[in-house]
Amino acid sequence: PAKIDNFLKWNSKGPSDGELTFVSGSPGRTDRQETIDELADRRDREVPNWLRMFNRREVMLTAWGQRSFENARRCRDDLFGDQNNRKRYDGYVAALFDPEIWSAIEAREKKLRDAISRDPKLRSTTEPAGAQRLGRASPRGYARREP
Repeated sequence: PAKIDNFLKWNSKGPSDGELTFVSGSPGRTDRQETIDELADRRDREVPNWLRMFNRREVMLTAWGQRSFENARRCRDDLFGDQNNRKRYDGYVAALFDPEIWSAIEAREKKLRDAISRDPKLRSTTEPAGAQRLGRASPRGYARREP
């Protein structure tokens, strides 16, 4: 076996508050800085729209791919991508409906709001644009479409 001197050691306790953390992978984006209002908007409006789109595409591509071997070959990558995205968003919305996860998100935001209200220096960095952002979800740049 290889003897590797430099590696990231596993910490079964997890990171402590404020500890520098490295995460492998490439998520493309993260929602850790979004407010409760923004996450609720994403959970209630944006993600269901994405799920409907991926479901429709999956059904369409599956039906088209079943018509011939060539169609199946041509749609394989798109179908795989749509199935992956549907599973990803299914998990995402399930997590946002999980009461334990939602409570942790609310507690994190309350901790931030409390820190801002106690510290004038922090408060000055959130006004006026930051205060508006904390107060309501930002528009997503799309019209709400009903199914």
